[in-house]
Amino acid sequence: MGTSHGAPLPGRHCQSILIETDAGAYLFDAGAPVTDLLVNDGFDLSRLRAVFVTHMHSDHFDGLPGLVCLASWFYVKMRFGVYLPEESGIDAVRAFCRSRLENEYHWDKEESEERIPFRLYRAGVVYDDGNLKVTACPTEHLKRIGKPAYGFLVEADGKRVYITGDMHKSLSDFPAFLSSEGVDLLISECAHFDPEALAEKLKDCKTDAVAVIHVFPLRRFSELHAIEPTVPARMIYPADGDELTL
Repeated sequence: MGTSHGAPLPGRHCQSILIETDAGAYLFDAGAPVTDLLVNDGFDLSRLRAVFVTHMHSDHFDGLPGLVCLASWFYVKMRFGVYLPEESGIDAVRAFCRSRLENEYHWDKEESEERIPFRLYRAGVVYDDGNLKVTACPTEHLKRIGKPAYGFLVEADGKRVYITGDMHKSLSDFPAFLSSEGVDLLISECAHFDPEALAEKLKDCKTDAVAVIHVFPLRRFSELHAIEPTVPARMIYPADGDELTL
């Protein structure tokens, strides 16, 4: 839904990835304006089952309070869990909703919190509804300030997708299991390290395709094209609204 880096660009919004299956849909990161993008795309909001945020930087989180707020009073057919890596994020969304809605006669706080429960997650399997399984893998993106950040392995319908989240500039946190356990699609950022460093990691990565988003500075697109011959997987550069079918 959104493919930009830490700030929006013309035609590109902050990061949000929607994974759809026959049984439901799941949102990974919620950069603004994710609700607007979903509605404008004609997405049936009642299909949303869960939202997972990789870390608490604004470009991955800022669209979430608005989504929860609208689902609390307007989109009342929505039922989805919210999975966040920090308690402060849960507190922030709840405070936002209270500030907007506590004086509204048609807002039922208890009912909305039952429909939209919050969950604090840690490394490991964080979700499995029998249709889709999500495993959180720590990254070192926020290690210097002692905050958590994660990537997600997503498994559904016999397919596996890995979303890197934001990583450390050294790529020391690039998931080692990708050299032995294949994924059908790797969705990687490229804002915190050089494309050449990513290419080295991808040489041993068992994946059919690599979708690169969250690219900064923009000259890195040409650098990414230059490293394509050294990467065994197919390289893809999605724009906002692009769809990939596995």
